[in-house]
Amino acid sequence: MSETQKGHITCWLKEYKVFVEISPKGKVIVYYGRHDDRSNAIRILLGSEKKLIACDDFVLVKDLPRTLKAVQEGIEANLEDVIDLEDLINSEPIRNLNYDNYILPTASPKTYKMVSEGISKYLTKLVKTYKYNIAVELMESTTEWIVTFGMEITEEIFPNLTYVETCDKLTEELTSVLERSHYKFVLDGDDRDGEGLSVRYTFVWRPSDGPIELPKFPYEEYWETLELAPAKEIYPDSD
Repeated sequence: MSETQKGHITCWLKEYKVFVEISPKGKVIVYYGRHDDRSNAIRILLGSEKKLIACDDFVLVKDLPRTLKAVQEGIEANLEDVIDLEDLINSEPIRNLNYDNYILPTASPKTYKMVSEGISKYLTKLVKTYKYNIAVELMESTTEWIVTFGMEITEEIFPNLTYVETCDKLTEELTSVLERSHYKFVLDGDDRDGEGLSVRYTFVWRPSDGPIELPKFPYEEYWETLELAPAKEIYPDSD
């Protein structure tokens, strides 16, 4: 069993060949190859004796009948990437990268951290294939990017609205502001789990043209910028 950031837990139930992901709030995704294995896994997780989870109960969010081989290969590939990325991201060229070329000095600390992490991770992946100078040139010529904003929905945002209405209104107001910027933001979808909201956008930005300047938007104090990455990294098979 391994614990990742923010209490997210993943584990294998090897006896039944089942892979389980458990979020900090008790939401579970079960990957299985056979329905019998899935049933046995749920029986163990919910069993009255020797429960494998620390909460009183959990919600089974999804059943995803994926082959365990694909899951295993994906996990192993991710672990290899993490090790390589950690080595490269701490290398001298990456440490000396001047992020001020890509982020305005007036950006909020949260924005600065998000952009610098996104650029660093992308450049690190390029360096694995190309020389550093070539990797920087490729990164700076990338024009299509993805950004994801997220927040935990609380009653204080819109006290008189339901969760769904709050999500609709927040998404509408955020999109309205972003679409008016010169970065050509386009809503790419949202995700709602009953407690939080994340909204993903595509936009156009060439890092070589100058620092990114995200516009001010409503309820900015609630939004967290969760992700910045080239569109081709998120959608490698897309045109």
